[in-house]
Amino acid sequence: MSVENAQDQFVDDREAAQAPLGDAILPKSLDFKRLEFKKGLNFTVRIGDRWAKPGLLGKVLPMNDDDEQQIGNAVITHVMVCSLADIPKFIFTKHHDGICANPIVLMDVLRGIYGQEVSGASVAVVIGFEPVLDGS
Repeated sequence: MSVENAQDQFVDDREAAQAPLGDAILPKSLDFKRLEFKKGLNFTVRIGDRWAKPGLLGKVLPMNDDDEQQIGNAVITHVMVCSLADIPKFIFTKHHDGICANPIVLMDVLRGIYGQEVSGASVAVVIGFEPVLDGS
C-alpha cells in the first residue's frame, strides 16, 4: 500500500469515525505498557476491533500506565482498521514506542501483550493521537 493510498484510507476512516455514536461503546482510556511518546502525532496499534468505533475521532481519552494510573490525555486524530500485515510503513516512524519501528518487532511486542495468536492476518486498529502528558 502506498503512502498516498494509506492517507486516503485515513480520510475514509475519519468520515466513518465521525458518524453518530449510536450504540457504540467507546473505550474509557488508552492504556500503555511502555510510556514512551513523541512530540506531536503518535500512533499506537491495538489488536481486535474493540477500538474500531464510530465517534472515536476527536475524542479526548485518559492515558493510563500499566498500573491504571492516569499519566495524561490523548486527543484521537486518526483511526484506521486493517490487517496487521497491511499497516502502512509511515506509521512505524511515528509509533509512540521507538522499539516498534518495524513490523517484525511490533508483532513480537503485540504477541507479548495479546498472546501468540497474533499474526499478520490479525485485525489491527491503528490509532493516531496527540499526547498531553500531566506535568508538561
